[in-house]
Amino acid sequence: MHANIDEKDLRILSLLLENSSVTLVDIGRKLNMHPNVVAYRINKLEEMGVIKGYTVVLDLEKLGLTEYMCIGVNFPDHRFRNEFLKRIRDIPQVTMVISSLGKPEGILFVVGRNKEEIDNILSKLKDMSVEIEFATPIIKSIQNGLIPRILEAPMSERRGRKSGRRASIR
Repeated sequence: MHANIDEKDLRILSLLLENSSVTLVDIGRKLNMHPNVVAYRINKLEEMGVIKGYTVVLDLEKLGLTEYMCIGVNFPDHRFRNEFLKRIRDIPQVTMVISSLGKPEGILFVVGRNKEEIDNILSKLKDMSVEIEFATPIIKSIQNGLIPRILEAPMSERRGRKSGRRASIR
């Protein structure tokens, strides 16, 4: 963990990840801090680049985007890997592109209105001479709320170690 980030910063980040529109007053109330102190800490985290921005989480199914697919790809020429990644990223239905070492070389997450739209994406990839290693439908994605648990883990581990030390001193 970065030296300038403490447990209170991690707790603020955890609350923002749960709900990025939570108010400074609500954060302050939950953490027993003045809202101005919360604002100062959030500004510090933004200036450090820890907080890169704020976003909205959409229910894609309610927008008619019901087909999800995870696609593993390999590139025809490794010298042009970044160009392939950029071209793939420019496909509107691609929601995330992961570049990896090994096979597959890239993992894509795509969304579409129907199977035909997904098939068109696969065709675009083939037209780029990208090898499709696998394409698997996603039936459910559970990610909301997982990152705050990662941030809270170091806090609970430290609390456990502190209480363990006290017990051994007695």
